[in-house]
Amino acid sequence: MPTGSTPIDFAYSIHSGVGNHMIGAKVNGKIVTFDYVIKNGDRIEILTAQNAKGPSRDWLNIVKSTQARTKINQWFRKQYKDEDIVKGKELLEIAAKQRGYNLSYLTDHAVVETIYRRYGMKSWDAICASIGYGSMKERQVIQKLIDETLKVKKELPSPQQIVTTNTAEGEVLQRNKRHSSGIIVKGVGDIAVRFSKCCGPLPGDEIIGYITRGRGVSIHRKDCVNIINMPQDEKERLIEASWLEEKQTAETKRTYVTEIQITCLDRMGIIVDVSKILTDMKLPVKSFNAKTTKSNAVFNVKIEISDIYQLEELTRKILQVRDVLEIIRVSS
Repeated sequence: MPTGSTPIDFAYSIHSGVGNHMIGAKVNGKIVTFDYVIKNGDRIEILTAQNAKGPSRDWLNIVKSTQARTKINQWFRKQYKDEDIVKGKELLEIAAKQRGYNLSYLTDHAVVETIYRRYGMKSWDAICASIGYGSMKERQVIQKLIDETLKVKKELPSPQQIVTTNTAEGEVLQRNKRHSSGIIVKGVGDIAVRFSKCCGPLPGDEIIGYITRGRGVSIHRKDCVNIINMPQDEKERLIEASWLEEKQTAETKRTYVTEIQITCLDRMGIIVDVSKILTDMKLPVKSFNAKTTKSNAVFNVKIEISDIYQLEELTRKILQVRDVLEIIRVSS
């Protein structure tokens, strides 16, 4: 056994059933703690019980042998498999949406079978359970799903096809009225679009469109980190987009949700000072979260705003508040 092994390591070296039902240990006839370090010549007795709750996650920090760690992990995977499957699917959904896909589009039977066999798994649920448990990364799996899907479904939809293709929910994307989105996509005019949450584009930003599967066109800022770091084969789905220049009245004026992060010294009343500016500018606040560090306070504020120029005005005014150190526009 490895140097530094404990009674837990010893129990699992006998049999996984002994380790899973372990409730204590004796060494040389005396009760010892689970983290007791076994010495040469020790006589060890493992105490077990049929109604034992099973191993503790703390044991993973105590054991020294790979065998014991593997068997403990196997016990937890089996106990929480259903929960891990659900959690894994949720993480995959999020990762897929961040790449502009519906997970259902990427999980054709032939595709998922190829993926789980490649990982040496017996089923797609096994993949999801591993992600939920944390032993696999959802972004890596999503990338493999995308790569395999592009092999199977070789043709990418054109912008014109997107306008008339059924969405995942069975709805048909139709040409909207020109005031519906305020976006012009090259080749198809003003179509059904959605604004990406990762970078929160505002009128005045340089933007670009990304052709999604069944969800229209996703609009990003050109400096969005997800666009800059996009794989080369994915960049084939980018399309020119621009803001529609039109006169807006108070009734037709659109607003967009954006998030800013304000870093300032942690002093009494600074939240009131910042809130007053938002109120004076009549900017609806969607959320306001605050946290403190050693000496600073950090506010994350989601607001409805009309364009980049109004955001710049807001930034100037907040920076004039005493003890405000920095304002950044949040991107994920």
